[in-house]
Order: sequence, then C-alpha cells, then structure tokens
Amino acid sequence: MSELKKVLRAQRSLPREQLVSSEATATPAPAKLLELVAKLDEIEETLWPELCQTMKMRDLRQLSQCLQQWGQEYQCSPLLEYATTLTTQIQEFDGEALPKTIHAFPQLRRSLEILYSESQ
Repeated sequence: MSELKKVLRAQRSLPREQLVSSEATATPAPAKLLELVAKLDEIEETLWPELCQTMKMRDLRQLSQCLQQWGQEYQCSPLLEYATTLTTQIQEFDGEALPKTIHAFPQLRRSLEILYSESQ
C-alpha cells in the first residue's frame, strides 16, 4: 500500500481550489481524461489486486479519498459517483455491496477509456 500513500502525498500538494471545484458534474477534456485514465490504470495494476484480496478498510478508505480528490480535480462525475458509493459502503461496513463495488473498478476505468476514445 506504499504506492497509494505516495499517490496521496502527491495529491496533498495540489492547491485546495483544484481539489474542490464548485460543480464537478462533467467529464474532463480529452487530454485530462487521458491523464486520469493513466492514473486509474496504474492503481488497477498495482493496488487493486491486493485490495480485492485483503479488503483492508484503511486501504480502502485511502483509495476512496484519492479517487474523490481526482474526481474533483478532473471534474469527472463517474469517478466522483464511484468514490462516493465506495465511501458510503466503507462507512456503513456494507460487506455485501463493498466487494462488488471494488470489483467494478476496472469497469469504471474502461468506461472512462471508452469516453476518451469517443472524444477523439
């Protein structure tokens, strides 16, 4: 999980106004979307398999915070919705829905990748 900690530390260096946008209800511009997909791809390749196996709440909380920040930074509604769902399920200790949400992460990344390819 040290990779996630590195990602979170890097995100803390962003200006507050970049992290909290007033209305993050859109999809990012194609260049930004490609950047976001690359970050999500990295998480899927490096952290996601371990999270699926261990389901450690601390690590899941860190991931949901990171995804929430990226959703706001990139003004990406699908990512914000996923992060909000993940956060809610973690807070409620929803043992039934949480694994399904975690396993849906690759699908989210793929849908954003498709959005990018359609915007070209």
